[in-house]
Amino acid sequence: MNMNIKIKNLALRALIVGASVLFVTTWSIKAEQLIFDEYGNSSYLPGYPVNPDPTGGVPDWDVLMYDLPFAGVAGDLLIYEESSGDLGDIIRFDGNWHLIFYSSGASGIITPADVPYPPSPILGNVENATDVGGYAYYTPTAGTPGYDLSNPTYRFSEVPEPGTGALVALGAGLLLVVRRRLQR
Repeated sequence: MNMNIKIKNLALRALIVGASVLFVTTWSIKAEQLIFDEYGNSSYLPGYPVNPDPTGGVPDWDVLMYDLPFAGVAGDLLIYEESSGDLGDIIRFDGNWHLIFYSSGASGIITPADVPYPPSPILGNVENATDVGGYAYYTPTAGTPGYDLSNPTYRFSEVPEPGTGALVALGAGLLLVVRRRLQR
């Protein structure tokens, strides 16, 4: 009988920890801190290839597109490499709930975001960012590309980010470990 009470207490604690993790994850998404990488992973929804480019930037190539949780202001974010100063990536906000990730395919087509040439034309509303160590951070202001009243902050990455599914699987695995320990 006493063992059942201990198991119930531990199960309740595990439930509280799980709920806390869910709350923190939900809160961070509501803060609109959005992360996107060249491989189709994001902190919001996974990216998907689209052909042809709906904005006409690279019409003869599959481009990597992400859905956004808001419409966003249309325009292009040009990301320059810190080491060389070369244009590396272009992030296009179409103003219609989408972000298109164009990455330079100069060293070969390796990631889903790689394109053989930059989109043309570059949209009239342009901002610049710098890639430092494989990451570029961008917080738009009113009227600039990607802006929304929710004040989003973006992080763009050259390296694969863990997908939402991987994070959920990790949490589920931790809960299973806790459950097995409780049953012993």
